[in-house]
Amino acid sequence: MSEFSEKLSYYITQSGYNVYQLAREAALDRTTLQKTVKGQRLPSAEYIKDICSHIKKAGRRTAPPVSDRKTWARNR
Repeated sequence: MSEFSEKLSYYITQSGYNVYQLAREAALDRTTLQKTVKGQRLPSAEYIKDICSHIKKAGRRTAPPVSDRKTWARNR
C-alpha cells in the first residue's frame, strides 16, 4: 500500500464514510475508489479532487464540539 492510499483510507475513515458510501455520495466509481485505497490504482487529479471535496463536506457534518476543534483541525 502506498503512502497516498494509506492517507486516503485514513481520511475516508475519519470522514465517517466507508468506500461504498463515499462512492455513492460522490457519484464515483466504487471499484476505482476501492483500488485506489488498496494502492492498486493511481487516479487522475480530477478524481482525487472529487474525493477530497466530498471528504471535506463529510468532515463539516461531523465536526467535534468547539472545545475540541483545535486538536481536531491539527490532526486533519
